[in-house]
Amino acid sequence: MLVDDNQFDLALLNLVLNARDAMPDDGTITVAVDHRLAPEDPWAPAHGYVCLTVKDDGQGIDEDTPEKATQPFFTTKGVGKGSGLGLSMIHGLALQMNGRLHLQGRLGKGTTSELWLPATDANPVQDPPPAETASAEDGPRSLRILMVDDDALIFMSSVDMPEDLGHIVTPVYPGAKALEILQTEPPFDLLITDFSKAKMHGGQLAARQLFPDLPILLVTGYAELPEKNDLRLPKLSKFHQQHDLQAEIGNVMRR
Repeated sequence: MLVDDNQFDLALLNLVLNARDAMPDDGTITVAVDHRLAPEDPWAPAHGYVCLTVKDDGQGIDEDTPEKATQPFFTTKGVGKGSGLGLSMIHGLALQMNGRLHLQGRLGKGTTSELWLPATDANPVQDPPPAETASAEDGPRSLRILMVDDDALIFMSSVDMPEDLGHIVTPVYPGAKALEILQTEPPFDLLITDFSKAKMHGGQLAARQLFPDLPILLVTGYAELPEKNDLRLPKLSKFHQQHDLQAEIGNVMRR
C-alpha cells in the first residue's frame, strides 16, 4: 500500500491508545496486519486491501457506537480524557485513500477496529530531495516555529515534520501556555496551531490581536472550519504529508 508514514503511524497510535483506554483493569491488545479481498465489492481495488486490525478485550461498545464513532468530538471516554477526533481523522484517512474503517464489538466483550487500505504492487514514490538553495521569495530557510496542540496523541506525531524540513520547533502542550511563551520568549516566525471549537479558538484570536504580524497556520481535523470562523487564517488538514506542510508554510510566509 502507498500511504504517508506519519499518517499511518498516527492512525495506529490512535487505535492502540483507544484500546488501552477501553481496558482500565488491564487486558490484552492484539495488533495484526493481513491481506483482504472484497469480492462482494465491485469497487474494490484490483489487489485487495491491507488490513490493520487492533483488537482489545475491554469494555466493548454498544450497537450504536460504530456509526457515531467517526463523527468529530464523539467519544465514549470521560470528560477531559479524549478529544473525540482520533477515529474521525482515521476515517478521513481511509476515505482519502479509498479505504474503509470498520468497528465492531459488544459491551463487556471487547472491540475490534479494522483499517482497510488499498493494496498495490507499485513502488513507493519518494519525495524529491529539498533544493540546496532557496530563492528570496521563498522566505527564511529555517524558521522559529511555535507548534501548539491540545491533543497529546497528535502532538507527539506532529513535531517531526517541520524539524525534518530544517525548522526550529518549540512544541507547546497544552495550548493554554502558548500566549505566555509568545510574550516571554524571543520572537517566533510562525505559529502552527490546532483548531478546536471549545478550547483553542479564543487563544488563536488573542494571538492574532496581540501579535498582528505573526503568521498563523491552522491545522484542523475539520473538513471545513465553522461558518463563524472570524480568524480567516490558512489551514491544513491534520492528515497531511510533509510536502503539503512545506508548501503551506511557503504560502503563509509569502503573504
